[in-house]
Amino acid sequence: MINSISNYSIQNKNNSNPAFRAKWISPKKGRAYIQSIKDTFAKRIYISGHSSLDDDSLCSALMLSHIVKSQGIDALVCAKSEQLNTLYMNKSKEVHRRIKKVPDLILTVDFNDILKIPKLLTNVFEGKGNKISEHKSGLFEGTNIIGIDHRKNTNTLKGNFYLDDSAKSCCGILVRLADALGYKIGREDAKIAYCGMLSDYKKKGLIKIENGQLIKKAALLEDKNSRIVLEKIEKILDNKDKTEIHNYIDVISRLTRKEKYFLEKLKSMIQIEPNGKFAYVAIDTQDKDWAKIGMDNDTTSTLLRHFRKDTLRNSPDLNAVAIFYRTSPKDHGVYRVSFHSKDGYAHKLLKKAEVLSGKEIGNGPPDRPSGSLASVDKTETDKFVNYFVEAAKEIS
Repeated sequence: MINSISNYSIQNKNNSNPAFRAKWISPKKGRAYIQSIKDTFAKRIYISGHSSLDDDSLCSALMLSHIVKSQGIDALVCAKSEQLNTLYMNKSKEVHRRIKKVPDLILTVDFNDILKIPKLLTNVFEGKGNKISEHKSGLFEGTNIIGIDHRKNTNTLKGNFYLDDSAKSCCGILVRLADALGYKIGREDAKIAYCGMLSDYKKKGLIKIENGQLIKKAALLEDKNSRIVLEKIEKILDNKDKTEIHNYIDVISRLTRKEKYFLEKLKSMIQIEPNGKFAYVAIDTQDKDWAKIGMDNDTTSTLLRHFRKDTLRNSPDLNAVAIFYRTSPKDHGVYRVSFHSKDGYAHKLLKKAEVLSGKEIGNGPPDRPSGSLASVDKTETDKFVNYFVEAAKEIS
């Protein structure tokens, strides 16, 4: 059982967590994080990002492994092979893809949702026949997990979770942690951190990239925390390194022929409800074009996000755009829905759909929630989509 660090805890109705709240993490809090790991006396430690791995999550995991190693802690970065294909650090030999032994402790980054622990564990354990529940039940309860994240939600884990919801990326927090512990960030770590930060900054609309050049928007220039931590990394990298990462982050400009075709296909599939407020695309679970581009990965996630945002921006009367899609070709795959909306409309849809279905579907920010169905059976997925269609009819 991981000991709590009561000296650095903050209280809310869900948990009592040590939190990095300052512009820069103090050395005292940095040492508290390291000590919380050492106090577990764990011999086998893994590091994992969230289950739908993206660049900020993987880059944070790699950075954390370097930082804790400098403090005398050995930890393996773990990820599923199929999630790495489209990510910047996909060829890193530091990422372990087939883990079979159950850990004593998992260090998580970019993750704090207790309801998603089973999905997190399937991200860590790729080998077949892993009977996790028979070994470390504490993993399912979150008691053998220590995490760092830049978001809070209603399902935040109890215990040793270091949260800074003022940070716009998890990599940004890791840069601050390195500074607090006196860990010198070199060129390779800087490239990792730069990629992770720009990935999340772009999603949040803080930056854009045109012709290989980074453009910082007003929202970033006014966000002193996020701007300063980015500038710290920029000073370490030369123009060649930065341009390489800029070109990588600009996903839409480097889509393959198949990906471009699918983006155009989405436009022909869109359906708008009679109230004119809700538009959606329901990708069939057997859609061959979706399968050809790898289903759910970092590139397709960016592609879908681009489509939702573009559709919402170009249709002033719309309040929400949703895309329903299968996440994996496996028979036991998941059918997911993701949103972009205005004025919390997506959250209202999600909650109404949960009432209609009688089940919890998902959560997330009011205009960017997501949900899922643990089935790819067409009868079930059709019902799932229809819950949201009916919900839209009931919401003015």
